[in-house]
Amino acid sequence: MDQSLQKFPRACVKIIFRCSDYILYYRTRKGIKDIPGGHIHFGETILEALKRELDEEIGFKLKMEPQLIDAWTYLSKDGLNHRVYFVYLLDVFQKIKFKSKEHPDGIEFIWLHKDEILNADIMPQQKELFLKAVNYLKNENNRDNFYQE
Repeated sequence: MDQSLQKFPRACVKIIFRCSDYILYYRTRKGIKDIPGGHIHFGETILEALKRELDEEIGFKLKMEPQLIDAWTYLSKDGLNHRVYFVYLLDVFQKIKFKSKEHPDGIEFIWLHKDEILNADIMPQQKELFLKAVNYLKNENNRDNFYQE
């Protein structure tokens, strides 16, 4: 690779759905465990990207900006992949049964209770994020304003 080329991190946006003491994540057939979201396209705002990704991935129509709860940087050991993540939290009234629009038979959505997080088969960083999300100040009064089914 030409060292004169300047490299930049890719910006990504993610969301954690929370229903009472449960949070949502998904598992692919290949064993990848993650939360909905994706890359921010050139010219998009963070919120525009989140709305697009949710619609593309699971057909979810986000009406307004949910609560930003975390941001972090990932740099691969080889230095070739650098990403900056913005993570949002959205409270929902019921455990929605999501289905992937892109991979309908390849992704399983899982509602994880807060008491199961520490023993879950997920990365330590995910456990830390999920614990933060499940314990984050709950906004009971404004949940209806964030989404539509």
